[in-house]
Amino acid sequence: MKKILFIIIALLAANTLFAQDGDGRKYTGKIGQYDITMNIHIGIFCERDDFDSTDDSFVGFGMTDIIDVEEGDSCGYYYYNSRPKTKFTLKVKSYAGGDRLIELSEYTPKGTNSGTFEGNFGKYGSTLKGTFTNNQGEKFQFDLKEED
Repeated sequence: MKKILFIIIALLAANTLFAQDGDGRKYTGKIGQYDITMNIHIGIFCERDDFDSTDDSFVGFGMTDIIDVEEGDSCGYYYYNSRPKTKFTLKVKSYAGGDRLIELSEYTPKGTNSGTFEGNFGKYGSTLKGTFTNNQGEKFQFDLKEED
């Protein structure tokens, strides 16, 4: 009985520790000179300690994993802080877990594919940085940090 109670408490604690609110993880920062807010809900970030990170044979087998990520999944939205009611939908285009690389397709409120985010998550998913390319081919750097 004690084992079952311990397992239940451990699962509840883990769920609380890794739970995300309805909007997921909230990031703020910039695309070029524009302030944005992004909400992403694509799984749990966790650090892997099951290998020696100094061993070169493990390069590419990443330190961070995101679970339940598949191409085409809707994974959140973002908006320009100057226009908070105009939300752009984000869908997973590709994800390379070991390298923390993610590519997200952007869709306008009317459903038009209007750009692509290509970036890298930092440790524990605390940052997201990379390049945003709009549908005219213009490229802008983005740099986002998770809010507490």
